[in-house]
Amino acid sequence: MRKIHWFSPLPPAKTDIANYTARLLDALRRQAEVVLWTPTPSDQVSMSGVVRPLMLARTAIEELNTASAVFYNLGNHGPFHCEILKQSWTVPGIVIAHEADLHGLLAYVWVEHLRRPNLYLREMSNIYGKSGLKVAEARLRGEDVSNELQSMPLFSAALRNCIGAVCHSNSAAAELRKNGIPYFQADLPFGEIQLERKRRRTGPIRIVQFGFLNPHRRTLAILDLLASWEQRSNVRLDIYGSLWDQHLVETRIRELGLQDVVTIHGFVSEDILNDRLSTADLVLNLRYPTIGEASGSQLRIWNASVPSLVTNIGWFKDLPEDTVLKIDPSQETSQVREILERLIVDRYCLDGIGHKGHEVLKVRHSPDDYASRLILASREIGALRRRAGSIAVLESATVNFREMDSKTLSATAFSDCKHRLSRVFIQ
Repeated sequence: MRKIHWFSPLPPAKTDIANYTARLLDALRRQAEVVLWTPTPSDQVSMSGVVRPLMLARTAIEELNTASAVFYNLGNHGPFHCEILKQSWTVPGIVIAHEADLHGLLAYVWVEHLRRPNLYLREMSNIYGKSGLKVAEARLRGEDVSNELQSMPLFSAALRNCIGAVCHSNSAAAELRKNGIPYFQADLPFGEIQLERKRRRTGPIRIVQFGFLNPHRRTLAILDLLASWEQRSNVRLDIYGSLWDQHLVETRIRELGLQDVVTIHGFVSEDILNDRLSTADLVLNLRYPTIGEASGSQLRIWNASVPSLVTNIGWFKDLPEDTVLKIDPSQETSQVREILERLIVDRYCLDGIGHKGHEVLKVRHSPDDYASRLILASREIGALRRRAGSIAVLESATVNFREMDSKTLSATAFSDCKHRLSRVFIQ
């Protein structure tokens, strides 16, 4: 059986990438011996099997270089993925790029973790020229440059030492092609959980929002919509999960007089969340702007056969039209209000959309199929990865680790990588 090393946050870390690993792990273990490396504190991890603190990986370079494959899970949240990124710069492997924009991760590593903003300025200048340097300087001054940053994802800097990549969205695939990185694109895995959708629902229309709720999840916009809507007494909004600023949201609820309409529940168990989803009439999964991420939350929604609202951008734009309700961000208020009014007239009118989503989940998001593709890739890269890894080890003898942001594999090694992986990865 092949042995693979898997770098990822693990539950209970408050990131869906940890949940993704948990959902995929059994399927991976049916096909390979899996060693988990994680930045999640060991006294919190409840998963079984071989789990090692990521900090020990620096002393296991020989073991990593002789394994069948090494996979690094990268997302845009600095504290969760900083150490994983640094490890990927040390021993080359396959990066699983969960998002098309990794600017937040790189900025965190250079500015907050290494405390070397000069590296951030240098890379922004090298990759994006004078305009990149100008934006980076403005960001360091605390100015809002969110619009400008959307065209500066720093993707190439994050993946400069990888051999290949895996992605789950067209936007991430476009970034990989742009940077000449061998990759394959696969649908995000989610094992079906048998839930019984409640066919008879009574009382006010039940709306649910859940997950790791940052400002782009549109919570405040929905509160404003409800406050200005004369039919708000006919609905109830239940919010589950982690809010970026719970005090702010609670204050806004009181200011708008929505205490009888909106309830914040915080984190609940998976069983409780699934039960609440099965009794909901609608789930909100709006995101604006998006950083090109696929949504594990959407797969959980489909598993519960519930209709959902998504913003018609990024990964969501490419979803089958009959599986979600797509909202134009420029018409968000009017379109969401129209859908709520339809539910008040007939709370079952959208149930068919949820059932269509469940059918897509079963066909396209199998963890076993996804794991098989990962293992196929690992079979092709073993010798090549070891060669690339030996180059990195030799270079690291003369390059201080704090400077490894500027390291790259030799052109010959990377060209060899792309040629050897052409049977598995799309170029």
